[in-house]
This record gives sequence, C-alpha cells and structure tokens, in this order.
Amino acid sequence: MNFKSILIILICIFLFYIINLAINKKESFTSFSPDKILENCKDNFGKDYKNQDCNKSAFVSEPGYLCGICGDDSKNPVTMIRNSKEDKLNYYGCGGTKIYNNGLSWNTNKETITLNKLLAEKITCNNTNKESISNMYLYVCADDLCTKITIDGNSNRVTPVNRGSWKNMNSYFIENIKYGTEVEILVENTGGNGGFCISYIWNKQLYILDNNGFQNTANIINYTSKNNVGWDLYWYNTNQITNLFPWMHNWIKIDNPSNFPKYGSIKFKIGDTQKNGFMTNDITVFLGIDDNGSVLLNGNPIYNKSKQEWNKSIFFNIPNVKDNAKLEFKCINTGGPGGIGVAYLRSGYLFTLPSSVAGFNSVANIMKYTQKNCNGLTYDPSSIKNNLSFLTSWENTSVVGDFSLTTNIGESIPDTWTYPKSNKWMIIEQNKNPIYKWKDLNISSNSNMSISFLLYISNTYNNWRNIFHISNNNNDCCNIGDRVPGLWIYPKSTRLLLVNDIKMINNNKQVGVSTNDGIRLNRDCFITMTWSNTTVSIYENGLLKASRDYKLPLIAAIPEASFYIGDPWYKANEGIQIKDFTIYNYVLSQRQIKDMYKK
Repeated sequence: MNFKSILIILICIFLFYIINLAINKKESFTSFSPDKILENCKDNFGKDYKNQDCNKSAFVSEPGYLCGICGDDSKNPVTMIRNSKEDKLNYYGCGGTKIYNNGLSWNTNKETITLNKLLAEKITCNNTNKESISNMYLYVCADDLCTKITIDGNSNRVTPVNRGSWKNMNSYFIENIKYGTEVEILVENTGGNGGFCISYIWNKQLYILDNNGFQNTANIINYTSKNNVGWDLYWYNTNQITNLFPWMHNWIKIDNPSNFPKYGSIKFKIGDTQKNGFMTNDITVFLGIDDNGSVLLNGNPIYNKSKQEWNKSIFFNIPNVKDNAKLEFKCINTGGPGGIGVAYLRSGYLFTLPSSVAGFNSVANIMKYTQKNCNGLTYDPSSIKNNLSFLTSWENTSVVGDFSLTTNIGESIPDTWTYPKSNKWMIIEQNKNPIYKWKDLNISSNSNMSISFLLYISNTYNNWRNIFHISNNNNDCCNIGDRVPGLWIYPKSTRLLLVNDIKMINNNKQVGVSTNDGIRLNRDCFITMTWSNTTVSIYENGLLKASRDYKLPLIAAIPEASFYIGDPWYKANEGIQIKDFTIYNYVLSQRQIKDMYKK
C-alpha cells in the first residue's frame, strides 16, 4: 500500500469520526432549537400527538430545550404544568404570548405555575453549579458506624465537627469542593437493625435522599448504593437520634443477616441530582417560637402556633411563593426569655439565620431580615424538642409581649463586603477615609466573621496608627463598646494590636490581641483576622501570629455602629497603605487563609 492510499484511508477515518461526533453530540441546552422542542412535544404524546398541535402549543418535558428562551421577567416567564399521570411527569413552556411559530405558549386552560428565576434557570440551563467551588457540610447518620468517607478517593479532606455514638447525627465540614467531586461513604451494622441516612449543604443548596419528602423544595441526590434493601422509618419514629434533621427521617436499610458486621455504602457526585422537575415555587418553613406566634405571607395569615408546646419546633409548606414575597413572623413571649429560630427551603436553596458553627455561614444563604423587640442572636435553643440544630442561635427577646422577624423571600446577606476602591492601593488618611454604619455592610455578626487585606508599611512612627475601627458609641476609648473591634499599629514598631473592647483592669491597661513580630517594611503583607465566637486570631502571610480566647461573648456591634477605615482619632497618614480590604460573613479556616495567600 503506497503513501497516497494510506493518506486517503486516514482522511476517510477522520471524516467518519467528525460525522459520528456530530450525530451523537450530547445536547448542551445552550441555544434555542425549534426542532428539538417539536420533537420532544411529539414524543410526549406518542401516537396521539396529532390530537395535540405541537406547532401551536409545545408541551416540553425536557426543560433544557428552553434554556434562555422564555426570558426572566413576567412578560414571558418559564411556566410548568404538573401532570396528573402516575409518572408525575411535568411539562414546561413559556407563559407569555408565543414568540416562535412552533409554540412555547401554553394555550391551555390547565392551571400553570409560574417559576421564579432561580428555579427556572436551575431546571432549564442548570449552569449555576458546574463551575462552582464551595465549602460543604455533610451529615451522616448510621446504625452503627460511619467507618470511612472519601472525597475523590481521599479520606484526609474530611473534618469531623460532631462525631459520637450511633445515636448522634455526625457532621463533617469539607472545604473547597468542586461540582462533580465524587463522595463515597462506608457504613457498618454490628448487630440488629441497620441503616443510614445522609444529606449535605453545598453552594447554598440542600441535597437529600429520595423517599424523604421535600421533593418540591430540595435537591434529590443522584446516588448508587450497596446492600440497600429498602427504606426504614424505625430510627425516626422512635426519636432515637439526637437533633435528626426532618429531611432525614427515612433511612436506607442495610441487609440484616445472622452474621455481623454487615456493610453498606453510598456513592454520589457533588451537585448531581435526580430529575428536579418535581420542584416548584413552594417553600418549606422550619420554625421555632418561644412561646407563641403566627406567620403571614404578604399580610395574609398562613400559620398559627398556639396549641403546640412552647419548646417544640415545627415545619410546614407554603405553595407557589413568588420572588420578594414578604414573610413575617409575629410572636408573643409570655414570660422569661423568648426567642425565634427560622429557616426555609426554596428551589433547592437553604436560607437560615447566621450560625456559630464553624464554616456554616459559607455554605448556606444567610437571610436578610429585620426584627422588632429582639436583642441579637443570643437565645440558646438547646431545650427545644426537634431542635433546628442547623440554627445554633435564635433571635432573643426579654420583652414580655410582641416581637417579630420579617424577611423577603430570596433575599440573603452577601458573603463579603469589599471597600469600593479595593482594586487599588489606598493611603490611610485621617478624616479623609469613608465612614459607614455597621448595618450598611450587611455582615451578620462581629463575632463570626473574617477580614483580610494587603498591608504595606513604609516606616515606623512615634504614635499609634489606626487601620480600621468599629465603635458602637462613635468614640475612641475607653468604654465598653467603643472598640468592637479596632486594629492599630504600635508606636515605633510595625506590630499589630487588635482590640474588641476596652476592659478596665490593672490600671486601665488595654486587653487585646497583639502580634509579637513586626511586619517587614516596604513589603506587601497579607493580613487576615478571624472572629470565631469568643476566639480572635491574627494571620500574616497565611501563618497564625496571635490568638486569644476571651472565654466570654464579644460585645456585639450594633446596627448604628460607626465603621472607619482610618479613624478620626489617630494620625494614620504616615506610611500605611492597604489593598483588597474584604470582610467575610463567615469564619475563614486556616487552610482557606493559606490558599488565599498562595493566590
């Protein structure tokens, strides 16, 4: 065979490969395809499709074909019809006037549900997760043992947060998880009944097992399992598991032979869900009130708590809730301390109050809300039955009588607040830098946050120099609440002092957190500070330099507290520059801080 013949054969093989690739190309759902919609409509009705004019009213069961077509506003939204067939197949289309010849307008008298933008993008384009990297909380209940958890085959990335006997729900914090990461969980039954249940929160979303309810509001994990012999309500019905989540009531049962131990496992990929066409605009509300109260949606009563015990939390469903609907909780405290804990699920996303659990505020949506007659997230709900254990603190009131909490559906507090000029180096100048109110920053709590920035010091100075300062009283010193917190540079040094308030002890000495080593002059230094409940820490270039546990709660920053970058009480325009000043609405871990420094 000569060279020309070989070349012709290779060209033919190449052309065959290109043609085959085009034929079998997987639908990407990134552009409008009238033919695909018409084909899908005909497939839905089979031989009877002639009775359904798909050219006028396209019933689409594969919502991906609608990616980017229907629009995001109310003029042409994505709509859904819930089919009454046993297969529970849902149909989708555009709810406004038809804009293409072959349909996308329902033209039907059937009742439709108009999907919110969040859900519409999820079930059509589904691009919100594929490029995401997020922290994760994994929850595992196992009778008897959870023996091993691997992340892409690596068991070293899993950090136990709460791990005890089989009667405890175990929780694990896992950082920087990519979409599609493979997770495998191995469990062991050492005798008698055996089973396990899992769920996880990642990228602001809740993922649960099937057959656990909440199909309208949560993502259902697409998984494979071994030694799965059905479902069992035994552990939920007998209330044997401490702080078991309501979405984990039905367990995968492990085969129960006469010989033990018996092993089971579950494997899944992060963000991978079973068909999410069951989800609607419904929301599931999780609520605890001490003592009584009612719930209103856009001013209309939808739930009343008066007959339940004061120390019992509940959950309930509200159908077809639109964007920005006003959800209001009007409560009554009949005596002693009172409080309210609230969370809700919508379109797979979990919205909660701020949590004191390490890292949790980085995995869930933190509700933006207003309150009346409450005095902060200080109520201890540990005595509440069926406790909302993902809400470690509730809004507290000491007022006997009315108190309330109000939020707009879908509104959450941003993950970070960044100084507007953070893309450039800025000089700290006395009385020339901006002043904000603490409430303008939308940071949940000054005792569960982080701050990072680049710091450049060109000289030492004879007096104290301030970098930033939060004050409840708009004063420098020396009363409780004057510094909540503030950061200074020592005189004749480049050491840092971080103060959260002033304690009058030992002849009025300041109590704070100080670094022992000075920062090198004329070099960038990456500064990170974390506030984790009562512990305050300072990092320089990814290394821990100072830490202090105050043992008592830090003085809270009130909404009207003044926030300065370079306060008015110190000459801060002597050789200090900062860049990328960012406040995080959660506590950064040491690993995250090191990764940020490397970048």
